[in-house]
Amino acid sequence: MTISLINLAKTYRTKDGEVVALAPTVLDIAPYSFTTIVGKSGCGKTTLLRLLAGLEGPTSGTLTFLPHRPKIGFVFQEPRLMPWLTVSENIAFAALSGKSPLSGGKLPALLDMLSLTAFANAYPSQLSGGMAQRTALGRTLFQNPDIILMDEPFGSLDYFTRKGLQETLLRLFKQEKKTIIFVTHDVEEALILGERVLIMKKGSVTGDVDVNLPYPRDAASLELLALRRKILSGIE
Repeated sequence: MTISLINLAKTYRTKDGEVVALAPTVLDIAPYSFTTIVGKSGCGKTTLLRLLAGLEGPTSGTLTFLPHRPKIGFVFQEPRLMPWLTVSENIAFAALSGKSPLSGGKLPALLDMLSLTAFANAYPSQLSGGMAQRTALGRTLFQNPDIILMDEPFGSLDYFTRKGLQETLLRLFKQEKKTIIFVTHDVEEALILGERVLIMKKGSVTGDVDVNLPYPRDAASLELLALRRKILSGIE
């Protein structure tokens, strides 16, 4: 599933004039790839993600998916779970609401993959932040999307919980063969996860860095430290 942006742009009109959230952008994203996007707050990362998801329309330019329109899943920064539903019910919500078929073995397999089997009947108020975010990821995976968009999903978590979820996400990426586009403020996280890191600045993609290193990656390795310096220099 190739994603192609041709001069895709988004401008907002305010009482003080126009605000360019995304300057005309030309970009191709390969199928079954893991792309991370970094940049300071307000640089256009989330706008780009929302355009890819179809949550907003572009002001100009085109967005195409080949060979056909894909099913897209979106994981937000907050889990956004229904508090009256259990972990299992939150994950299978699309099936409960009649929007997706419920496969007998699908839910148990997802619970196992996300280390949530023991909490299948727990409610969101009984979950840690990491478990809640794994549940949100499970809800997206249950719908079997072709493309997974993630907007700083681990940003509010502590270091150890975030590290565990990064490992879970990489395992899913290898097993499920999905295209993942992941927005983060954390350059180290971008390098630990991404095969490719896009740098955004003032509404434009200003850098494109390939990370040709095997998984799992060591954040303290000389290769990653050199790439981290390069990306930080590009952001600044």
